[in-house]
Amino acid sequence: MATQFYLTNVGKQAAIDAENLKVTIELAYIAVGSGRYDASQAAENLQSLTNQLARYNLSGGSTQGGTLNLIASIDSTISADIYEIGLLTEDGILFAVASTTDIDPLFTLVNEITTVVTIGMSLADVNSDSISIVIDSDGQIATQLMNEHLAADDPHPQYFLREENNQVNGNNTFNGENTFNNKNSFSKETNTTELKVSEKLEVTGESELSGKTTISGDATFTKNVVAEKNLTAETFIATESISIGAANGGSGTKAINFKPHGNDTVAASISADTQGNLKLNATGEVQIGQSLKSKNGYTALPNGFILQWGFVSFSENGWVRVPGSSDSNERYYEVTFPLAFPENIINVITGLNLKTLNQQNDLGSQTYNPKLTGVTVLTQNMSASVTREFDGIYWQAIGY
Repeated sequence: MATQFYLTNVGKQAAIDAENLKVTIELAYIAVGSGRYDASQAAENLQSLTNQLARYNLSGGSTQGGTLNLIASIDSTISADIYEIGLLTEDGILFAVASTTDIDPLFTLVNEITTVVTIGMSLADVNSDSISIVIDSDGQIATQLMNEHLAADDPHPQYFLREENNQVNGNNTFNGENTFNNKNSFSKETNTTELKVSEKLEVTGESELSGKTTISGDATFTKNVVAEKNLTAETFIATESISIGAANGGSGTKAINFKPHGNDTVAASISADTQGNLKLNATGEVQIGQSLKSKNGYTALPNGFILQWGFVSFSENGWVRVPGSSDSNERYYEVTFPLAFPENIINVITGLNLKTLNQQNDLGSQTYNPKLTGVTVLTQNMSASVTREFDGIYWQAIGY
């Protein structure tokens, strides 16, 4: 450790008293705390750390040539950044301290993780012969186990290794901040509190996303997907089912929101409530299947239906006089649908469009022989004594 230790006045006096009495002062503990200060100025007057967090036994050490060497194998019971360290005697006297004023700590302790601290300290003001070290009986064993642990190729096989092409085969839980930078495979149950995928995600098993999930690349799920909270993806493909909503069947409306081009504004959403009502909302148009916006056009409808429409002007070529009719206004026209119905035509309706509001005669429109590709529309003059031309016929057809 590069940090400088400084003797306290009470520590120095304890060493002097021990030398005068021909006894040794016993260093036994290392204390850690969160206080930040300049130890070169504050050490003399300290009798304890300014904010002690924990105290642990020393594991080993020696005094050689005026230098004090100590080892502490800390089986931490806390998780904290350490900014001050104290060396304590068997009687609890603060012998020496080290601290920093920087933002960065001297080291960090993690609960239930062993940390090995080595200390070298020059004893310029006291006789090193008057100092002995009291060690934890398990300290040397713990240090040996730690060294073996660090030397192992995979000391934690149950944990994920941040390496390329990792494959995690067992049941795994990732609760903290974990980064998977390259290709990673999870062949069994994997739990994460929050999942972010920057490229491509492929899931072949059942999927339950109980936390916030963000997938900035393509996502493919080959089996059921259950999302209890927010799920964000660019391209989302599920070959089986997608379930949205709380696992316990919570009430309220759940929605799929679409935010194109990285915009935070919802451009469209699909939602369903507990009564089974499905709602599709959009700031623009709601398009279902193919459509043709034209005077003669069509649009796809829900459940596979197709609606088509058009207008035939009476002035267009193609009108044929009805055989046997004495009225020149009684004619028919072969309408070709803009889109042929794939399977069946259900209904066709027509309506005349007059040239003037007061046409002064009764006209009618009829249909004949509807087919998948078209229908014959006819006109009939109900008052043969009056001959008036009309403007044309509007028609609509529905099928699937």
